Amino acid sequence: MTKPRIRKAVEADVCNLLPLMRELAEFEKYANDFAVTEEVLREQGFRRSPPDFYCLIAESGGELVGSSFIILYPSLIEQSRIC
Repeated sequence: MTKPRIRKAVEADVCNLLPLMRELAEFEKYANDFAVTEEVLREQGFRRSPPDFYCLIAESGGELVGSSFIILYPSLIEQSRIC
């Protein structure tokens, strides 16, 4: 097996990311609640500025073999006061 290459995901990777995400949802037993679509990934990760997440992918032999998502949450300090 060749050493995987890690790179930042681009919008063209979405069609290959979604099957991996569905596979994880099945493994983790939440496939019935899985609601992510290609359009959601495209909009939230590649068309917004700043994006809601960043994604790194691992490729080996030209095939996507893994992914890691960095999900951005706004700081609670910057939100309105919570009483």
